[in-house]
Amino acid sequence: MKYLGLDLGSRTLGIAISESGIIASNLETFRFKEDDYSSAINHTYELVLKYKIDCVVLGLPKHMNGDEGIRAQISYDFKEKLAELAPNLKIVLSDERLTTVIVDKTMIIGNMRREKRKELKDEMAAVVILQDYLDRKWVIIMTERNLTIKTDDGRELDCTILFTYHYDKNNKDYVVFQVKGTDNCAAAIYHPEKNGEGSLEKVETDEEWAMLEELLEDYSNNMQDDEEDGCAGCQGCGSQGGCDGCAGCGE
Repeated sequence: MKYLGLDLGSRTLGIAISESGIIASNLETFRFKEDDYSSAINHTYELVLKYKIDCVVLGLPKHMNGDEGIRAQISYDFKEKLAELAPNLKIVLSDERLTTVIVDKTMIIGNMRREKRKELKDEMAAVVILQDYLDRKWVIIMTERNLTIKTDDGRELDCTILFTYHYDKNNKDYVVFQVKGTDNCAAAIYHPEKNGEGSLEKVETDEEWAMLEELLEDYSNNMQDDEEDGCAGCQGCGSQGGCDGCAGCGE
């Protein structure tokens, strides 16, 4: 299945996409005249047709006590009108109360600087909304350099492990990985199992995200230093894995 994630504002529509059903990535920010939701609905419908989307996940604003206000009703109306255009489309409303809290901490968009994240805040909010919907415990097979995610519907997604980290403070193991053939990165807690397989768990706390964000920035800086020092990457697969070996093929 292919998914769109939407963060609906009064003038902007942040849009995310997932063609794998596993990792969400930013697509675009659609800007419209204030409260002109019809144009936002029409644009969404165009994207549904263009990318052959099966499911749209729309953020549902709520107060922290769970009450719904005017913004929530706008989301309900948006869903209803989009359904009229695309009656066979699955449209899901997803609680977005914590989206603004975690949007600056997400690392789904790989190797992105803070300045760039700020520019794409609406798209990133849509990424968080969609990724939260997609997140579940996946069965995975993990080797030294690679990670294979086995989905519930029998598909497999090959990923390259950027780095792993054991956090002594909570005694948990973390893995940061990149989906092969894309720029999409993700971070998760890794739970190994005796049979050689394992599972991934979503990272949720501010402390964990701060720790992982710092590690990812160090990793990105080291990669840039390698490139400036003349590292040509792997001669076997062309991956820029740094001078200590290729993260793509291990050479």
